[in-house]
Amino acid sequence: VPKAFGGPEVSYATLAKVVEIISAADSSIGQIAQNHLGVVAAIRTVSDRDQQALLFAEVLKGTRFGN
Repeated sequence: VPKAFGGPEVSYATLAKVVEIISAADSSIGQIAQNHLGVVAAIRTVSDRDQQALLFAEVLKGTRFGN
């Protein structure tokens, strides 16, 4: 989640490393994280500012997207 919306704005390299670490323990759990992060990236690139504000607030509350 971008800093402008209250998030940490973590780099893609860091996110990839997190998924790699999770997947080393259980690849199915890593897949869940990867799907969620993909949806969050899509929100960042295709949603308007109002949609981003709503959806990023949900992510920061713990909502997970994806399968």
